[in-house]
Amino acid sequence: MRVAVRPATEADLPALTRLDLTYPTDRYLALDRSGETPEHVFALRWRNRIPAPMAVYATYTVDRLHEALTAADFFLVAEVDGEVAGLLILIVPAWTDAAEISDLAVDIAFRRLGAGRALVDAAAEWARGCGFRALWVEPRTDNHAAISFYVSLGFRLSGFNDRFIPTPTTRWGSRPFICTRSYDEARSFLIRRSRRARSCSMFSDKRPAATGRAHFRTSALSSERARL
Repeated sequence: MRVAVRPATEADLPALTRLDLTYPTDRYLALDRSGETPEHVFALRWRNRIPAPMAVYATYTVDRLHEALTAADFFLVAEVDGEVAGLLILIVPAWTDAAEISDLAVDIAFRRLGAGRALVDAAAEWARGCGFRALWVEPRTDNHAAISFYVSLGFRLSGFNDRFIPTPTTRWGSRPFICTRSYDEARSFLIRRSRRARSCSMFSDKRPAATGRAHFRTSALSSERARL
């Protein structure tokens, strides 16, 4: 099967709303705590869940996707044999020098065919071209397949936030597991930031003048960082 990745367009939005984004929740990553304050010991452990209902990663509407198309820094679509199979949305928060994968979704019928990997590889190439230090993502802890996928691509654990989601909707498995994939070149550097960072895209040679200058001081996060 042929997998292709390209920038999203308005014409893609209806097809993206029809993606089947369900996933199994038979395993989830739980945070165990032990010890007395302040010397806590934390451990992440896989737990099995029975019964294991299917969960929905996201529900997209044309309006929501249109907003993302105009506001996101980078918005990609993956096609498998010419059929829209998934999407990736990248944003660059103003407070960091790393790009966030806010959305990565592949239709259940097209998983394990290389669409997800192709999307992440394209995002990594774009981020590197823009001079960003890393990619990071917050998969849900009940999405075992997503966590395993990111780990296979060189992402590593950067944090675990068990108070991120409001109490009324919090349940085991719904908390974000934070992963980061870093550059070897992570160090102090000066970059120019544009409000429309997608101008750095490998798909476009047009780069508008930068609207601001930001100095980011960074340090190596690990001696065994994964390469982008």
